[in-house]
Amino acid sequence: MTTVSKVKEFTGPAPSTKDPDKFNPRADTLFSEQVAFVPDINMSIEELNTVAGEVNVNKIESETARDKAEDWADGDIDTEIETDKYSAKHWSSKAEESKNSLASSVNFKGNWSDLTGSLSAPASVYHLSLFWQLASDLADVTVKVPGTDSEWINADTGIQMNKNSIDSELIIPAGYNAMSIGPLDINTTITINENSVWEIL
Repeated sequence: MTTVSKVKEFTGPAPSTKDPDKFNPRADTLFSEQVAFVPDINMSIEELNTVAGEVNVNKIESETARDKAEDWADGDIDTEIETDKYSAKHWSSKAEESKNSLASSVNFKGNWSDLTGSLSAPASVYHLSLFWQLASDLADVTVKVPGTDSEWINADTGIQMNKNSIDSELIIPAGYNAMSIGPLDINTTITINENSVWEIL
C-alpha cells in the first residue's frame, strides 16, 4: 500500500497586527513557506489518488475471493468451480447418493417379479434388465412397478459390471442378500450363511 507523505508544517510564528514590527518579516516567511508547500500538497494528492486506486483494487479482489468462497461452498451440483473441481455442496450430494445406493445394494431383493407383500426402503430389485432403488416403503410391492411408478428410481448408471471369475474364498454373512452377474467361473469356496441368499443373474 502506498504511503502518503506528510505535508511540511509552517515553522511560524504567524504574523500578527499586535506585533507590527515583526509583521512583515513573518508574513514574508509565511508566504515563502506556503509557496514551497504547493509541490508537497500536489504530491500528497497524487499519493492519495494512488491509495484510492489500491483500495478499489483490494475491494474488487476481496469481492472476487468472497464470491469464489461461496462457489466452493454452495456451487451447483455437477458444475465445475475449476477444472475437475467441484463445490462442497456437489460432493455432499454425491456422498448422499452413494450412501443411498450402497444401502439399497446391500438390501438387494432379487427379481421384482418374484416379490410379494410389503417392502421397506432402502431396497433394490432387478426388473426389465435394470436395477431399481426403492425410494419409499410399499405396503404391497406387486402394485408398484419399477419403470412405471415413481416409488422406484433407476439405479443404473449405464453398465453394471463384476469380474467374470471368483478366485478368493468368500463368506456371505447371515442375513444378507448377495448377487453377481454371470456367467461366472467359480474357483474357490463360497460360504452362504443362514438366512442369506446369493443369486447369479
